[in-house]
Amino acid sequence: MKKKLISLGLILMITCVLYFIFMTRGHHGQKVDLLQEKENKMTHKENNQEKYYSANTLIKAFENNDIVLTQVNQNTTKYKKANVTPTEYLVNQDEDDRLYLYVFDSTPKRMTVSDNEELSYLPASNTKETIVQEKEAAWNLYIVRRIKFNKLNRLPNIHNIIFKELNDGKVKVFSGSSKHWKGEDTLHYYVHQWSENGHLYNESVQSNKGVLTFTGKRKDKVKYNLNVREGNTRTKSNGTLDLSKEQSLQIGSGGNSPIISDEIHVSIQWGKQKEQFNLISP
Repeated sequence: MKKKLISLGLILMITCVLYFIFMTRGHHGQKVDLLQEKENKMTHKENNQEKYYSANTLIKAFENNDIVLTQVNQNTTKYKKANVTPTEYLVNQDEDDRLYLYVFDSTPKRMTVSDNEELSYLPASNTKETIVQEKEAAWNLYIVRRIKFNKLNRLPNIHNIIFKELNDGKVKVFSGSSKHWKGEDTLHYYVHQWSENGHLYNESVQSNKGVLTFTGKRKDKVKYNLNVREGNTRTKSNGTLDLSKEQSLQIGSGGNSPIISDEIHVSIQWGKQKEQFNLISP
């Protein structure tokens, strides 16, 4: 019984951490007409052309941010995906922080693999020994990072480099207010679109995270219903607000729509009061 309780607690703890990471990452993958792969590797080009990255592209991007990848001479055939065998690296020479890099011939080929992968963990009886596995993607590169649970605070560093420098990620900040509420939301996104041989390809990622804060003067407890709409994405939540204390509601979502909105519509009802307003990005 004691072992079951420990295992349950471990799963809940890891789930919370992974949910936080997931919300800051968003979802990978939307593809159109994945009928044909490229025959020739392409170099980094603009104007809606597919980009091709080598292993050195990733290594140099990390080095520019004081992260050193050291190659491990080990057979990694068992980790092969779509006939691509990864190269294993230590992150800053740490045995507990490993990165597996897959270099595909094309982005469409990589997308067929990473679209079906999920962030996961390998549990252990000792929480510190539990391994968290996170995947990242940047055009034709697919990256799997395996790191010990007690070092999870390192996850954002590599994610941010890949998002900003390899995926040309962008950030939009939304803000707005009503008579009794104010809100702010931050959207992280990138959109890759290119055409080749008459086929249109698209991969887009977006995730947003924000907060609504009550600015009124009520001091009681009330039920609330919250509806948030950004483009075609709608999220709902409800519960109880204790207005005798400072109250904030978390908002956020993730998706793969290539359409980026300029406003977020908020509708909130608390008790018998209801207000609607927009969060605007300048």
